[in-house]
Amino acid sequence: MNPQQFDRFILRPVLTAMAPEVPNSEAARRLLLGTASHESGGFQFIDQVTALGLANDADGPAYGLFQMEAATHDDLWRNFLQYKPAVTAKVQQFRADQPDLVRQMRSNLCYAVAVARAQFYRAKPPLPPADDLPALAAYWKQHWNTALGAGTPDQWLRHYPKGL
Repeated sequence: MNPQQFDRFILRPVLTAMAPEVPNSEAARRLLLGTASHESGGFQFIDQVTALGLANDADGPAYGLFQMEAATHDDLWRNFLQYKPAVTAKVQQFRADQPDLVRQMRSNLCYAVAVARAQFYRAKPPLPPADDLPALAAYWKQHWNTALGAGTPDQWLRHYPKGL
């Protein structure tokens, strides 16, 4: 996928539609753009690729360009969105009837952006400045990949789309 088209036709419109309930900012856009690029291997993969490669019957455990795990997705709904009806309404506007919500993160790019933005919005600290990509990479590591994840801020920075 072309990152410029993802940014223009999917990411920016979803962020705009989620505001003002979920703040739309240049920092949020860049955080999500870098996360999608890194997690998907440069916008190549919509299902998790393991050390063994992509199996013919691959199905998770991480889904979509953001590689959100089913457990994270379900926890977001159970322990955050159900208590934030205005935010929930913004996310729900991107849901489709099929497939199930976890698998929609692969096939429904707008829904994937909406739940990824909600997951970052759930984090307590404010976003770093938009022009501080190393700080955004560190934020991704702390609030998405976590200390237990294999990814590093340097990898995130290397995958960040140039010029965006």
